[in-house]
Amino acid sequence: MSRRLYWKLCLSFGLAAVLLVSLVGMAGDWIERQMSLLDPADQQEMRQWADKAEALGRAGDRLALERWLQALQQQENTLITVVRVEESWLTPSLETPFTLNRIGRGLDWPMHLHHDTPIIQIPFTDGITSLAVRLPARMLPGRWWPYTHRLLQVVPPVLLMLLLCALFYRHLMRPLRQLQQATRRFDAGDYDVRVYNPTGRRPDELAELAQTFDRMADHIGGLIRTQRHLIRDLSHELRTPLTRLELALDDDMTADRLRERGRKEAQAMRQLVEDTLLLAALEHTPQLEVTQMVDLSLLLEVIAEDARYEYPDRQLSLSLADGLEQLIANERALSQALENIIRNALSHTPPGYAVQVTAQPQDAGYRVWIQDQGPGVPEAQLRNIFLPFFRLDRARNRAGGGAGLGLALAQRQIQGLGGELVAQNHPAGGLVMQLWLPGS
Repeated sequence: MSRRLYWKLCLSFGLAAVLLVSLVGMAGDWIERQMSLLDPADQQEMRQWADKAEALGRAGDRLALERWLQALQQQENTLITVVRVEESWLTPSLETPFTLNRIGRGLDWPMHLHHDTPIIQIPFTDGITSLAVRLPARMLPGRWWPYTHRLLQVVPPVLLMLLLCALFYRHLMRPLRQLQQATRRFDAGDYDVRVYNPTGRRPDELAELAQTFDRMADHIGGLIRTQRHLIRDLSHELRTPLTRLELALDDDMTADRLRERGRKEAQAMRQLVEDTLLLAALEHTPQLEVTQMVDLSLLLEVIAEDARYEYPDRQLSLSLADGLEQLIANERALSQALENIIRNALSHTPPGYAVQVTAQPQDAGYRVWIQDQGPGVPEAQLRNIFLPFFRLDRARNRAGGGAGLGLALAQRQIQGLGGELVAQNHPAGGLVMQLWLPGS
């Protein structure tokens, strides 16, 4: 049994985990950067503070500047002051000088959300004076970051798992629904329904399940059809002896003749029913129990002796090669199969003609040929003679005896023993039944 579906699940969930970590990490970084920026309105308000402080400083009214800064500090409950930082290069200056006079962060800089309140420096137009503001609490960015961080740890995994589960549910349920629909159709009597092709030939356990269903449908559908055909054909075959029995009851015959006719018809019906039940059992359980040691030569000789007694006006000759050892088989099934084949050959051989039975070891088993001198069978009908209740219209009609079950039983019994049975016309005339049995 393959484990492709298992590896699909492992690979999919592994990739989903990697994708989840990557997406959550990138989303968290992007959201944190956006939340760490000062609100544009707060930036505008602090620029206005800087403009006001610079205006008061230029007016030379230092007392007014101090009073205004003090009032603003009390209002915002934070540190706000004006500072001047002058650079002094102790080494030769660079070709491209850069500004070092910073004591705080710029307005457009991102703020670290996990540190203390930062100092914001808003430069004046002279480049050396600035308004330094410890960021007021109301302007601190990232107030919603802790909640957002927790949501990022919960919402994306849940959404991704829901999406993954939905995809896998669809992936798994589509063939299962097809199997469910096929099962319902099969239950409703559509024995030709199959699942493997509609599933798209997926190379996984679900495809194996579909193939198993198809094999089961083939087997059970065939059994059901066979049982129905057997019941239909059996009921049809039973009409003939029943009709003859009714005619005998209406006829003015003696009690002894009527009793003899009734016994004959009852035996025919009993044999017909027994053969039909045996054929149905072989269809249901095709493999027979093979635990008995059977001497093939002795078995053929016993069957031939009985057949000669039943058909005294035909000749039956045996040609048994040396080396026909005992084989493991089901003696009853093998005996009945060989008897049916030999009796069928004798019944269709004209009086005065012969049936030849040849047996020899071959192909790690035993090959048996049973050749009659009858009219043969049309090539197109050679396979049909193994169908239950099949008869040819002319040479092998009802007058030949039996209900057309002998060869059907024989083939299924030989197959149940692990062998094979085929029919072919002999070039010189007549039919040859060729069977092969596995050796011990």
